[in-house]
Amino acid sequence: MNYQEILEALNKEDSFGVLAGASTSEIVVYARNQDTSIGDLFLIPSDRGGERIYVFRMTEYANVLRREHEMDPMAKTFLPWQIPFYADDFESDKLIRLTGSLWGYAEEGSDGSWRFHPPRKLPAHLSRVYKVGYGKSESIALQETCLSNILSRQLNEGVFIGYLLAGEKPLEMVRVSMPGEYFAHHIGVFGRTGTGKSNILMVLISSIFENNRRLIHLQKDRWLPKDRLVSLFAIDPHDEFAKWKPSSGGGITKIIQGMSAEERNMLVEPFFYFTVEPRRL
Repeated sequence: MNYQEILEALNKEDSFGVLAGASTSEIVVYARNQDTSIGDLFLIPSDRGGERIYVFRMTEYANVLRREHEMDPMAKTFLPWQIPFYADDFESDKLIRLTGSLWGYAEEGSDGSWRFHPPRKLPAHLSRVYKVGYGKSESIALQETCLSNILSRQLNEGVFIGYLLAGEKPLEMVRVSMPGEYFAHHIGVFGRTGTGKSNILMVLISSIFENNRRLIHLQKDRWLPKDRLVSLFAIDPHDEFAKWKPSSGGGITKIIQGMSAEERNMLVEPFFYFTVEPRRL
């Protein structure tokens, strides 16, 4: 999608808010009284200095009123009145103020692909701001496609680890991957029971196999510097990863069984899985 196509896609819904302030340390957006969540992602198109799409992540928001600097005096006035409908009188004045950080901006290259840059530039004054995941279902799909396009070089190469989280919602069209070269370093997954440690590890295990299968079917001269086969050694005291939930695709045993003889020979032979359970894996 080029810049104009992205604009047309975003304009299928009203903008979520307006850029009120922008600096290298903070982005400020004012929006109507609409539902939002910490961590939501926003797209800000701007053609100042070139056609760019900025990505903003909201980290804090507050209720504000359009014609008042503070709500404290009004609340103190309303409290003794005990009028149940007083808040409705100010519906058109209710706004929310969003603040957060600018992730960066994307520009379309001469080859038609998008390149993402660190936040060294800022969007133009009073730019329209669009919330990813806001509006009708077809508009949401277009927004996620836009985000996937402009972040593709940053997110889509290597071992798949999950979907980009926008507020409380994972964006299933925006896959997040980690370059294989990063697995040469130590990685730790920590958390309380039930927070998803085993699940992310099974995703990594499955994705490592899939990454390696993908690479052996590519010509070596097409490999990118970030592409590399990733080695895997699993210590699985409870046979958890061997017999992972069938509803989620099964575990290591299922993955190995689904490989062709050539793939097994190139990637996993000799394959060993030691277990104390009296069954054959």
